Amino acid sequence: MAFSPDGRFLVSCSMNDDTVRVWDVQARAQNRALNVEGGVGGVTFSPDGQQVATGNMRASADVWDVASGRRLRRFAGDEDTSVNTVAFSPDGRLLAGGNPHVKLWDVTTGRLVARLSIGAGHHGVNRVAFSPDGKIVAAATDGFGAKSFGRGAVLLWDVSTLRRVAVLRGPAATIRAMAFNPDGKTFATNGPYPKVALWDVAARRVTATLSGHVESVSAVAFNADGTILVSASDDRSIRIWDVAARRSTAVLNGTDHPITAVAITGDGTTVAGGGGLFGDKTVRLWKVQ
Repeated sequence: MAFSPDGRFLVSCSMNDDTVRVWDVQARAQNRALNVEGGVGGVTFSPDGQQVATGNMRASADVWDVASGRRLRRFAGDEDTSVNTVAFSPDGRLLAGGNPHVKLWDVTTGRLVARLSIGAGHHGVNRVAFSPDGKIVAAATDGFGAKSFGRGAVLLWDVSTLRRVAVLRGPAATIRAMAFNPDGKTFATNGPYPKVALWDVAARRVTATLSGHVESVSAVAFNADGTILVSASDDRSIRIWDVAARRSTAVLNGTDHPITAVAITGDGTTVAGGGGLFGDKTVRLWKVQ
């Protein structure tokens, strides 16, 4: 789930019907639907908001034109596995896709640029993300290394050299959620159950944990200036956090199902949330101050 950079559109995906839907936020109506063959995985907007990328369960990803709904290009993987998370680089030139390793594709040509191996012993890639300057690509995993059982990790690679530069052992058994703060200095993940963890990118360590949820945190997202963080949880709520103050400023309720996806507009005034495969098949919007 993601808002377009200008906040006009929201894109969501459903494994129930293998459909990606682009919503007109102001009209509260569907703008168009994209049919993804083979089971839809992750979804995101390009930095200019003109394209949407989708992953699928057939080891490939696609990029679509938002205005026409036409598929522009398919990005083939090199393994018979799912691509369940996707992310554009900040300049829009690269597309990253994950599971069981991280692939980097050239958006213009569709060429597979790199396959970044996680290594033996891990249990899957849950999120991929680029740092705001595009120099780092990160993967949130269920573990790393032969002795990783019961502990997640965030792996960082230098995009220019394709060299892995850090393995950050997670404070949780599974790292399900991950997002970079637009300031480039911090990123957020789910932390020690049931908290949110804030990491210092340069120091490569957790500098704060945010308490409030009572079940696992499933997704996180920042607004455009990085002052607001939103977190979704299996406790059926979304929390809004003041990043500088390290405190929760609001709790958004309204569903009887775990919330597994969350997004916030760049100006921080609208939050979207949705459930997983066994949710109520509904995308909800909240207006916030």
